[in-house]
Amino acid sequence: MIAKNQKNTFGKEVWLALIIIGNCLIGLLHLPVDPQFSTLHVLGYEYHHDFVNNRAFVWFTICHLQILVYTMLCFYFSKRRVKWALSFLMYWMVYTLVWDIFQWANGNTVLMTQSLSILLTIILIGVLVSRKIKREGSKDHIFKFKKYKSDVFIAILIIFLPYLEKSIFHLPFDLRELHILGLTISSSGFPNISSFLGYLLLKVYLLLPTLLCFFEVKKWWRYALLIPILLAIFQIRTALNPDTEDLDTYEVIQALPLLLSVLFLLLFLSRTAYYQSRMMRLYQTTYHNLEVLVHKRLQNREAFLKTTKEKWQQLKTTSSDEQELLDLKQHLERELKKQGR
Repeated sequence: MIAKNQKNTFGKEVWLALIIIGNCLIGLLHLPVDPQFSTLHVLGYEYHHDFVNNRAFVWFTICHLQILVYTMLCFYFSKRRVKWALSFLMYWMVYTLVWDIFQWANGNTVLMTQSLSILLTIILIGVLVSRKIKREGSKDHIFKFKKYKSDVFIAILIIFLPYLEKSIFHLPFDLRELHILGLTISSSGFPNISSFLGYLLLKVYLLLPTLLCFFEVKKWWRYALLIPILLAIFQIRTALNPDTEDLDTYEVIQALPLLLSVLFLLLFLSRTAYYQSRMMRLYQTTYHNLEVLVHKRLQNREAFLKTTKEKWQQLKTTSSDEQELLDLKQHLERELKKQGR
C-alpha cells in the first residue's frame, strides 16, 4: 500500500545525477589557471602556497573537493557499517583542504587546523544524518545496517590510506624507484616516486566512495557515477605512461565515446523513471480518491444505521404497530449484515 502523501522523488534524483556529473567536470577548472605563477590573488587577498604553480594548487584543491562530495554522497545513501569509516575519509579531505587553503594564508598552527577540520566534519556529518532521519522518518537506519563480510576489510583500507599518504610524502625527494617485495615501482615520468604514488592515491580516494555508492544504490541515477569512475581509470592509465606530461587534461576526450554512452543511458533511464513517476502519482491520486469515496460511504452508512437505530428505539417505545416494528427490525438487520456486523 502506498501512502497518499508519499513525495515524488524524481526531481531530486535528477538533481543528484546533475551534481555527480557537475562535480566530475569541475576537475577541468584548473586548466584555465595560469601555470606561470605560484601566488593566487583572490578578492584582494594574496594566497601563498608551496606548489610548483597556481594550476597545480587549484588542481589539488579541486581533487579533494570532488572526493569530499562523493564521500558525503556515499555516506548519505549507504546502509552499511562501512559508512562510519567514510567519516574518517571525510575528515581527511576536510583537513587537507583547510591546511592547504588557510594555513598558507593565515599561518594556522597544526592544532588550529585539526580543530577546525574536526568541527567542520562534525557539522557535515550532523547535517547528513539529520537529513537522512528526515528522509527516512526514522532513526532505525542509524543502528541497523546491511551486513557484508567485506565491510571490515574496506573500513581498514579507508582508515589506512591517509597514513599511507603521510608515509609516501616522507620518502626521499630524489627517489625515482621503489623496490617492495621484489617489485620495482618507478616514478613513471613524475618528478619523484612520492608524487607518482600520491597521484595514484588521490584516484583511489575517488574510486572508493564512488564504487561503494554505485554498487549499493539501486536507483537509476547511480549510473551517473560511471562518469567519474571511467575518468579516474583513464587518468590512472595516463599516469602510468611515462611519456605523457599532461595529466587530468585530455582524458575526457579519450573517454568521450564511453562517456556519451553513459549519458545516453542516463537519458533513457531518466525518461523511464519520469514516466514511472507519473504513473505512480496517478496511482496515488486514484488510490486517494477511492479511499475518500470508501470513507464517505462508510460515514453515510454509519449515519444511516445510527438514525435507523434511534428510530427503532423510538418506535419500540411509542408505536403499537408490530408489523412496522418488524419491518424496521428486518431492514436494520440486513444493513448490519451487509456491513459484516
